[in-house]
Amino acid sequence: MNHNTTPRAGNDANSQNSRQLRNLSAVERIEWAYRRFGEALVLNSSFGPQSIVCLSLAIEVHPRVPVVMIELPGPEYDMQRLYRDYLKSTLELNLHIVRAQDNAGKKAALCEFLHSQGSQASISGIRRQQTRNRARKDLLESDRDYPAMMRIHPIADWSDNRTWRYIERLPDEWRHPGYRRGLRSIGGVLLDADQVKTECGLHL
Repeated sequence: MNHNTTPRAGNDANSQNSRQLRNLSAVERIEWAYRRFGEALVLNSSFGPQSIVCLSLAIEVHPRVPVVMIELPGPEYDMQRLYRDYLKSTLELNLHIVRAQDNAGKKAALCEFLHSQGSQASISGIRRQQTRNRARKDLLESDRDYPAMMRIHPIADWSDNRTWRYIERLPDEWRHPGYRRGLRSIGGVLLDADQVKTECGLHL
């Protein structure tokens, strides 16, 4: 009986916390996560054109939050790497680069890193308006592949317009090189506005 009721208790607690987070701003949601998880909290970032939104909110709360990027080989990710290195230097990020050979290996590489660091929760900047799969995301959920890890999505309910307005208020030098071209990123792959990309596996 205990085996069956423990997950339900955890899910009930997640649902209750998610309801509380709905009434908070994105910064307040990150503050909540930091109060709860402290140094066991990390930020996942693809360093795509919109990644600066969640990144800037998170370092406002915790300037030394560990930032984790899953890096794949290939020239298509060169812009992300240049942008990442620039922000690391400019913002003095506490950056950790985890390398994977392909999309299929990204989740395993991330989970291995999180386990080695003793991480308990991760923040990501995914939003419901980005993809059909992400439209179902809650502000707080358990990771099905890593049950010890909680996932916080502080800007899940932000619209495209709100996101781009936020980016417009940032210093020009903080913006991704593809921002002016209207590029976006799903799973680290840069896309034009009319392109559709399936999930890479990290946020299923």
